Amino acid sequence: MERNRTNIFLSYCRADSKIADRICNYFEDRKDVKIHRDKKDIHNWDSIKEYMRSIDETEYAILLISDIYLKSPNCMYEVLQVMRDGKYQEKIFPAVIEKSIYTSIGRARYVRYWKEEFNALRKELADIEPYELGRLGEDLKRMQEIKTNIAEFLDKVSDMNNPEADDICIAIEEKFDCLFK
Repeated sequence: MERNRTNIFLSYCRADSKIADRICNYFEDRKDVKIHRDKKDIHNWDSIKEYMRSIDETEYAILLISDIYLKSPNCMYEVLQVMRDGKYQEKIFPAVIEKSIYTSIGRARYVRYWKEEFNALRKELADIEPYELGRLGEDLKRMQEIKTNIAEFLDKVSDMNNPEADDICIAIEEKFDCLFK
């Protein structure tokens, strides 16, 4: 069976650019895989949020899950976008760099982190009139969504048999070979 081009969204924190570069380079010459990456797909002055919403238009997402990734509002926004699909576990290829998520204490630290971030922003906004908030109200709502969903996301990812970040490309190819036989 000949397959069409598979679109894969690469979700990562800029601090993990070297790993992201390796993934992009690995798939660069393949005609059947297209990696969507902010660095090449967002032009100057384009909307970052609009680009992050495009994750819905791809069949799969590679998630480079590091400590910085798990603490980034933008990366967590991409995770929320993926989670909107009820079967998102079938759509993601996690590359877990932050191994602490495999422990209950490690996952709890990220739940606490987002609870504290949410509470800090809510406290900061308490004395600001609603008409003065601009997009800050949306930021608070997004942080609340992250705070509410981070435990479920980490539970799902930590329960998956994830390949090492260095092996993610080969694992993706093997998965595609199984899917498209």
